Amino acid sequence: MRAYATALETGTKAGQAKSPPEPGKPRTPIKTVPAGSMAALIRHYKKSKFPELGQVTQDNYTRLFARLEVAAGSLPVAKITEDDIQRMVDERAAEGGIEAGNSTRRIFRLLMAFAKDHKYRKDNPAKDIRKKRRPKGAKKGWDTLSETNIAKFFARWPLGTRQHVAMTVLLYTGQRRGDAVRLGPHSVVGGKFDLDNLTDCSIEVRQNKTGKELEIPLAAQLAAALKACKISADAPAFILTERGKPYSDKSFTGKFSAWGKAAGITTQCSPHTLRFAAARRLAELGLSLKVIASITGHDSLKELERYTKAAEQRLLAKQAIAALGSH
Repeated sequence: MRAYATALETGTKAGQAKSPPEPGKPRTPIKTVPAGSMAALIRHYKKSKFPELGQVTQDNYTRLFARLEVAAGSLPVAKITEDDIQRMVDERAAEGGIEAGNSTRRIFRLLMAFAKDHKYRKDNPAKDIRKKRRPKGAKKGWDTLSETNIAKFFARWPLGTRQHVAMTVLLYTGQRRGDAVRLGPHSVVGGKFDLDNLTDCSIEVRQNKTGKELEIPLAAQLAAALKACKISADAPAFILTERGKPYSDKSFTGKFSAWGKAAGITTQCSPHTLRFAAARRLAELGLSLKVIASITGHDSLKELERYTKAAEQRLLAKQAIAALGSH
């Protein structure tokens, strides 16, 4: 990091204008980026591709690009080898875990494909880098919040509390945290928002990450939670802070985790584990992946399958034993 800061400072000094600034205008240093470098490629990609991406994806890529610039920003794109990329993926995995290593792999594959398309080089040295796998028996990524822990949460935060509304929004819409915190009376279609008449209403969602538009029927459980908490028609959101303001994405995750701990939940309790739980519940009802995706908004059924695999296995096993017992 010190070496990178020194390089930036040197580049800034080299790029400063030789002539004095105009009166009343401060001199603005120009940060020079070597042509053909990884840093130049990243800037080209952001300028070319970012307008096509959702805000969440842009934020994720920006974070990964910033780390990559520190590690390899000055390297010439044309001279990077497959071994160089593999080494950086391995180092990142050793430092931050398998998912971190795979994120580095994914961002290199993205950038090197872009580099090939835009004549930075003739090949894509990242295309054969294999995804890192977890050892057998190791826990895989996010978990789903169990029914026991969901019951603990509702016992601690009963009907009429803000926390109950938050949990119900997550469970009965299946949305990501960034979309859940933005849902409110303005999202309800099918008539004016009226706590005494939410039957046959739906919620419109435009997913921030993908831009996908969904219309989800407003569940009776969610209608009851909104009514008990007396959510007004002009409220900015369903899930509100103590001051009646909407949560930001990050602050909601931290707050929800704290509510889970207060309820005695010792496993991971976050909006994302509730998105898993919503999909799991639907899978346990025997619904198809396509039906579940109509709520969650997943484009990739393979990704959704990760959410529901355990539930489907239990359901099929139950059916198998029932069939065996009645034979």
